[in-house]
Amino acid sequence: SVYASEALYRMTQKGSVACLSRAVYQEANTQGKRGKEALLAVIVNRAIKQQKHVCEIVKQPSQFSWVRNGTNIAKLTDDKEAEKFVLDVVAKTARTGYNSFSGVQFFYAHKQGKPVWASKMICSRIEDHTFCREEKR
Repeated sequence: SVYASEALYRMTQKGSVACLSRAVYQEANTQGKRGKEALLAVIVNRAIKQQKHVCEIVKQPSQFSWVRNGTNIAKLTDDKEAEKFVLDVVAKTARTGYNSFSGVQFFYAHKQGKPVWASKMICSRIEDHTFCREEKR
């Protein structure tokens, strides 16, 4: 599908795997496979919608708590599992298409409480995070 090829393009642009791996590690290291995949989907879906590189999405202001001005978001962690995980998702996307988690583009951690915007969206909980998408109008 067009969506799958667009997702694959976003995931494999120069530097994408490094940025995605770091985001998965920082945001979802303690989560299971579904939680990690959903986090990845948030970033990739935003990149597709905004027509931007995934590294640009990760760097957007006030989106990811671990990103500060000057954070090297493409710096690989010592934990190679996150990198392997992202590469596995890339390979699976190439083989069977893209699991976009129904277009999720937003998420929040439960320990931070429910943000106001979440009540206007369709959300579902996966482990320690809730993932949301805008209602189709």
